[in-house]
Amino acid sequence: MADEAVLPGDLIEQILLRLPPSDPASLVCAALVCMAWRRLVSDAGFGLRFREAHRQQRAPPMLSFLCNITDYDVDDDDAYFTARFVPTSSCPHRDRFVPTCPLTDCSSGSGWHALDSRHGRVLLHTLPYGAMHNRMVVWDPIADEQVELPKMPQDPYPYHWGWNAALLCATCGGDDLGCHHTPFIVVFVGSMPTMMFARVYLSEAAAWSEITTGWLFAHDCLMRMPSALAGNMLYFQSSGSMILKYDVTTRKISKIHLPDTVDDPENVALTVSEGGGLGFTEAVGSRLYLWSRNAGPDKDAGWTQSRVIELDRLFSIEALSTTPEVLGFAADGVGVIFLQTNDGIFTVDPKSE
Repeated sequence: MADEAVLPGDLIEQILLRLPPSDPASLVCAALVCMAWRRLVSDAGFGLRFREAHRQQRAPPMLSFLCNITDYDVDDDDAYFTARFVPTSSCPHRDRFVPTCPLTDCSSGSGWHALDSRHGRVLLHTLPYGAMHNRMVVWDPIADEQVELPKMPQDPYPYHWGWNAALLCATCGGDDLGCHHTPFIVVFVGSMPTMMFARVYLSEAAAWSEITTGWLFAHDCLMRMPSALAGNMLYFQSSGSMILKYDVTTRKISKIHLPDTVDDPENVALTVSEGGGLGFTEAVGSRLYLWSRNAGPDKDAGWTQSRVIELDRLFSIEALSTTPEVLGFAADGVGVIFLQTNDGIFTVDPKSE
């Protein structure tokens, strides 16, 4: 009996690299064929080559997103926004879509709150909100990895006016999509009436840095809204017009402000423009305004309204009976804006409108 023909490993990889990114389940099916195929598909190098092979194509569909949802069945005093996976209409198996691994149990009993996400990793902290005793975890649900951050050293300046944190690749490469197994950093920022401060966690050192302060007079406290990474600059929203600017390279803290024309600073989301600069989106009535930050020769030159999207062309009258709430902006090549309407949560892709 003649031996069965066996395809060379490199030929198998070339076939699998041609699977459509719009159907992620096809890679899962390929991994179930045999152990050799499973090792190939789960290899970090294959993931890099797969993304590179489809880099020029449109971004793959968003199958799910992590959303902080309140349990309205409990009393208001005990209700917290807890992270939950929410499948989208692009997911063909919405009733069965779950992460490949569970997040470690939370000893506080109140769940986890998602702070930031970048390149497949998620930064979460325990609930309820508090100060130094809160646990923070970096979770990669695809790679089945999670790292619990050590407690920060006690700061001499309690951050009663709010705090936030952001997760970055250690290389700070805004387009480095294959950084699942590379070192990461967590930037923690806090606000007071007359001062902002920051600490940085380095995964390679498994330790927090010394505190960095910036004496900035501000009446606004930091909000736990997603940050924006534009180049080496991190931007954090506040409850007012102030935006905290943190230089990842020099670790310097400064601030800029939203335009005076913004009516509700809490109903905006920081974005990254197509040119890689800072931007933000604002919902007013049935319109979505897109703004970008112009850079002058020596410093920022100010804001420019780059576009207006008429939402009544996209949503029903009932959905727009009240101004939509801007929930956030998804970077990492997705580039969509999340809106909460009376009909539910929707995404708006500025590039397709």
